[in-house]
Amino acid sequence: MKCFGKIWEFLMTTWIKKHQDMFLDIAYFFTNFKKRTFCRVYCNGDDSLSPMLMLQNLKNKSLIKWAKDGGLYMHEQLRNMGRNITQKLQ
Repeated sequence: MKCFGKIWEFLMTTWIKKHQDMFLDIAYFFTNFKKRTFCRVYCNGDDSLSPMLMLQNLKNKSLIKWAKDGGLYMHEQLRNMGRNITQKLQ
C-alpha cells in the first residue's frame, strides 16, 4: 500500500483536479466502457470539458489504454489503487 501512496502523491501534485477525478472515475466505474459512451456520460452536456483530450493525457501517462474496439482499460493494480483511494475519500 505504500507504493500506492507514492503514486497517488505524485498524481495529486502534478495533475489538475479534473484529471484526478477522471482517473478515479474510470478506475471505479468506467473500466471496459467504450470511449464514446464514456465521453457522453462523463460530459453530461457540459461542453467545457474535453474528455477526449483528458483521456489522451491519461493514455500518454500510461495510466489507461484503449483497445481497437474503443474500450477503456486500466492495469489491474492501477484500477485497484484508484478504487482504494475512492473508498478512502468517501
